[in-house]
This record gives sequence, C-alpha cells and structure tokens, in this order.
Amino acid sequence: MSDSTVERLASYSSSLEYEDLPQEVAHQTKRLIIDSLGCGLGAFNTEPSKSLRDMASIFSSNISATVLGTRLRTTPDFAAFTNGTMVRYLDFNDSYGGKDTAHPSDNIPIVMAAAEAYSSSGKDLITGIVLAYEVQSAWADTFRLIDGGPWDQAVYAAISTPVGVGKVMGLTEDQLSHAIRLSVVQGLAFLEARRGQISHWKACAVPNSGRNGIFAAMLAERGVTGPPAIFEGDHGFFIGATRGRVDLEALTNEGENNRDFRIMKSCIKRFPAGFYSQTAIESALEAREVLGINSGKQVRSVHVRTFQNAIRAMAGDPSRWHPKTRETADHSIPYVIACALHFGYVEPKHDLIQRKRGW
Repeated sequence: MSDSTVERLASYSSSLEYEDLPQEVAHQTKRLIIDSLGCGLGAFNTEPSKSLRDMASIFSSNISATVLGTRLRTTPDFAAFTNGTMVRYLDFNDSYGGKDTAHPSDNIPIVMAAAEAYSSSGKDLITGIVLAYEVQSAWADTFRLIDGGPWDQAVYAAISTPVGVGKVMGLTEDQLSHAIRLSVVQGLAFLEARRGQISHWKACAVPNSGRNGIFAAMLAERGVTGPPAIFEGDHGFFIGATRGRVDLEALTNEGENNRDFRIMKSCIKRFPAGFYSQTAIESALEAREVLGINSGKQVRSVHVRTFQNAIRAMAGDPSRWHPKTRETADHSIPYVIACALHFGYVEPKHDLIQRKRGW
C-alpha cells in the first residue's frame, strides 16, 4: 500500500532548492538562526543544559557535531537533542500561529547538527531549515493536535525534522520517504509534557523528536525501510493522531501555489514566556508606565481578557496560579503579568528573583 501524504512530502522535500528561495527568505532564516543561537546560549547554565552536556560527553562518533557553546563534539543526534533543549528551554524562541501553535525554530539546532556532521554548505543549511519550517507550519495550519487527542506539538516535529535533516544529508526522494516513515511511526508525544507543574521535559519534547528525526534519516540513508502507509494506513497517523484523514495545506511553490514561505510569518518573541502571554506582558508594562506603578504592592487586582487557547495553556490549571518550577512560571499568564507589574520587566532571571526574595 502506498501513502500519498508520504509521497507528497518526500517529493516536495527532494525538489526544493536554494534557488527557489527569495532573498528575503534567506535573510529571515539567518535572523532566526541568530535568534535561536542566542536563546540557546542564554540557557547555557540552566540545570537541564548542564545535565545534557554531561550526557553528551559520553558519546563520540566519526560523524559528529558540536554542542552549542563548547568544543565538545558528540553524535549528531545527541548534539541535536542537547542544543535543541538549550534553544527551547527559556521559551524565548520564535512562534508560529496557525490553527495550532508551533515553535518552528526548534528545527534549527536539529538541522544544524546534521549539516555540521555531514559538512553541508550554508545554502543547503538554509534550504533545510526553510523546508522544516514549511512542513511543520503547514501542519499547524491544517489541524489542531488537541482536537485529535492528548498530543504535543512534538508530533509535528517528527514529520518536519527528518525532511530538513534529510535535505542537508543529501538523501534521495526514496530515502526521504523512509526517513519520514521511520520518524513518524514512533513520533506520538503526549501533551502532558505541558500540563500541571511543568518539568524539564517541556524543553526536551520537540528536541527528542529531532533526535529521532536524525536517527531515522541516518537509518534511511543505510537502506532501512519504514511502514509503507504510516499516515493513511488502518493503524497510522490519521487514525491515531488526527482521528481521521486530513489534507495537508498547500506548501509554498507546490503546484501553482505561490504563497510566501511560512518562515516569513514566524514571530520573534520579545519576552521569555509562552507565546500567548506576549501581548498581555506588553499591556502590563504599558499600564505600569501610564499609572505610575513602581511595585506590585500598589496593585489591588488585574483583569485580563484573552482567548480560550491562552486560558487553557497558561491560566486554566491551578499550577499556573502557584508556579513552583521555572517551566511553569514562563507558562503562567498570572505570574508573568505580576512580574511585569512588580519589576518592570520579564527576563530569564525572573524565576531567580522570585526565589531570592520569596516573592
């Protein structure tokens, strides 16, 4: 049995070339690379970053990539996992809003690790990143994962990372199709990663899909095959993840579609907090200035109007009103607004201020 979704993705990925990218797309990609690396370096001294660097030091390979901010080289899949977690940890990297929300720059450290390991050119790197952005964001435009089950956005990264990685590795169309199959077959990730008091795994979930995406591409390169109908089969992605067939939105330059590449719609964050809280923080800072607030002690109450997804993700659970971990705090609208009003800023160190002052 064939799978038209796999065939479509593999054909598109194989045919996309650097020459197909407008100059502004290449420029935007460079901006997002710089932003992502800055996010990763900002998280360099955090607890999970240290733990993963220590673990990365265990592994070595003739095909290797560098751990961000060090001279340590490890296997490309573990470099991707380590670097990806660093980029994601502060929740400061970019966001894309469609029917679903994604952080497509999660693909950047994954594709970079593969590009370094396989000595790919800068043009190939940019093409692979644009491709991964396009695929992940197109899925976010197509379907909201929560409507299909308790699935995390890492599910879509299990589709985007093998094509971006496979592109910089120079895989053939057939190899790309098997990289997709091998990555997707084990790619369902639970949304529980972002519920309750949030753990370190929130930052690791998508990088783990990227780690598996590189592994899948390396297997496909060596002739390992994946399930033929991974999307459309009786026990495939559409049954398990979306609860029925969905048709992926048109990809840029696919057929007669000449829409802008989706990477152009990616939003760079101003604050290290969940995407849904960005405008709320801006409003709180503006109110602080207009009302002459110098301390949260001057504020009796705050009323916030937002939309349902924001409430569900960042205010609808009791943990968001009493965050006990840094990961929960940056996903709490009440907390980040309180920080903005009390301190006049929301920065990566805001969790440290809370602990030191007992605030």
